[in-house]
Amino acid sequence: MPGGNPSIHSSAAAGTFRSRLFNPPKFHRTAVAERVIRAVQPKARIISVKASWKEAAGKLKFCDVIVGGFDTYGEREELERFARRYLIPYIDIGMDVHELPDSQFLISGQIIVSVPGKPCLRCCNFITDERLRLLR
Repeated sequence: MPGGNPSIHSSAAAGTFRSRLFNPPKFHRTAVAERVIRAVQPKARIISVKASWKEAAGKLKFCDVIVGGFDTYGEREELERFARRYLIPYIDIGMDVHELPDSQFLISGQIIVSVPGKPCLRCCNFITDERLRLLR
């Protein structure tokens, strides 16, 4: 989960005291995420894992909820499938920035909650074969 992801601040504000942050070693986002959480919840229990979620899947499968903010549809689909395999709710958060012709920007985004037994990201038509093909 990237450190700038709004879900980190929201989770901390909602009273989440236990967090596991996963990020490959080449990124330093877990330090940013930890700082954001501690600013809101100083007593939060945080486990920072310097590995991708795939490398640390053994730890991830014990989470109560998984929040993802990946740039690619392939990563999103893989993490959602993992979450469903272990019956863990998955929250996908994404954002796009589009430059408009008048040098302004349009920012849009989405939050999709995928709960076992309910529609998945494919069922919601968010992940499609075409998107996977075009935006890998």
